[in-house]
Amino acid sequence: MSPGPRSVEAVRIRGSRLDALLPGGAVGALMGGELRYRRRDSRRVVQLLGLVAVPFIMLVPALTRGRTELLLIAPFLCAVMTATVSAWGLSDDGSALWILALAQVPAARERAARVVVVALLTGPLLAVNLVVTLGLDVPGLLGMTVGPWLVALGTGTWVDSMWQQSLPPPTAGLGLRSTGDSVEGLVGSLLSMVMPVIGALPPIVLFALASMGARGLGWAGLAVGLLIGALACRGGVRLAGRRLERTWPEILVRVAERTA
Repeated sequence: MSPGPRSVEAVRIRGSRLDALLPGGAVGALMGGELRYRRRDSRRVVQLLGLVAVPFIMLVPALTRGRTELLLIAPFLCAVMTATVSAWGLSDDGSALWILALAQVPAARERAARVVVVALLTGPLLAVNLVVTLGLDVPGLLGMTVGPWLVALGTGTWVDSMWQQSLPPPTAGLGLRSTGDSVEGLVGSLLSMVMPVIGALPPIVLFALASMGARGLGWAGLAVGLLIGALACRGGVRLAGRRLERTWPEILVRVAERTA
């Protein structure tokens, strides 16, 4: 007996609670997909776990050997390493990247959605690290941490659009990786780490001067750090979006070849 109209009408497609928390439109849909990928993909989970391990590595010698200055390095390292979480997203997508390209969503929105997701995932960890060290010069420390974090977000999404590398599928061992494009991976990884450090130099200098007694320079470090970070993040999203708009076909073919 075939189902009647009532039974057909009873079928509904229900979204998750996550969808209710995200903004509507294309950006919200992209954020939802990226959050699900990062929850289910073991490779991306390992990236976040690497950030979680940083403060613990610094905390042990700080407590056992009295080297409290290492606590200052923890939030800065977490900020810089955020670039490694933001980069290589297209490579991780693999064949799913075709769906994104066919959706014809403006590339700048796609980049912005990914940056926001990485910020939501790494921001709380950065905040926890800052709480531990905020007994020192608060404005200067925020400048040398939040500024590089924003630079790392922008740099990572730009690197992601420039180079794609061979990565193991989500179900493969985490240590497996093709070496056919190791030069591209090395260049992208170096830029991901170096650019946030370069962006951090001005607020670091101002923080050091503030720590030596010039307290007003701590606020200057905060302002400089936020300005550099905001410009770098915005610039990275825009440059990455423009590149994706120009090179989507080439990127799709490259990712498909390297995930085969």
